[in-house]
Amino acid sequence: MIQFESLYREVFDVIVMKKQDLINQGVKQVREADIWQYFIEKKWQYVQTEDLHVYQIVSDLFSLTPEQFILYKKQQKDKAMTMLVALEH
Repeated sequence: MIQFESLYREVFDVIVMKKQDLINQGVKQVREADIWQYFIEKKWQYVQTEDLHVYQIVSDLFSLTPEQFILYKKQQKDKAMTMLVALEH
């Protein structure tokens, strides 16, 4: 996880730019950490951190669409609701 934290700091300015891009395209409630988590969970799920290069990360960030991010956030919300319901029973 330390590798991901180091890479996060290295490309943080690009993440901020992507956040603003998503906001400009109508996505609400965007956080830098959510964008980064999307890539960790969806795009780089099976990639070793030592195999990730800054140029690849930047390319991935620029290719993220509002639809992909919105779907991810919806799935996260649904997962949280499912866990909450399971805890109540």
